[in-house]
Amino acid sequence: MDRLCVEALRGYQRALFGLDHHDIARCSLPLRTDLVSPRNLFDPSTLFPILDQPKPQHSYIGLIAMAILSSPDKKMVLSEVYEWIMIHYPYFRTRGSGWRNSIRHNLSLNDCFVKAGRAANGKGHYWAVHPACLRDFERGDFRRRRAQRKVRLLS
Repeated sequence: MDRLCVEALRGYQRALFGLDHHDIARCSLPLRTDLVSPRNLFDPSTLFPILDQPKPQHSYIGLIAMAILSSPDKKMVLSEVYEWIMIHYPYFRTRGSGWRNSIRHNLSLNDCFVKAGRAANGKGHYWAVHPACLRDFERGDFRRRRAQRKVRLLS
């Protein structure tokens, strides 16, 4: 493929996804140069099969739990959770930032996730699975439930 055509495809990637060459390399978006022809040059589904990825059947709670439990320390910072989800579920690579808001919302509002100390760089916190939910999550049961925490009643 000639250099002019490759440059046109890179421009197409930037326009379609708002990505620069660093983002493209980091996300490993597959560019199907073998499918380039004048007829399908502007059909994203032929150039970027990643667009055809189905939405995962797991809830956000399930995705977060799987990410955290895959870590050797059983804890992750928010950016690591994002990265794990994008690597294992390519569907999210091209879906904007809305799903990231959902991840943050689920981490902070579900009792099954707890902060586990400050990150090594001092920015942000580690997130872990609450011990009361650990057994269920390890079995693949990601249904939403309240962690059974001991709460002192104010008198």
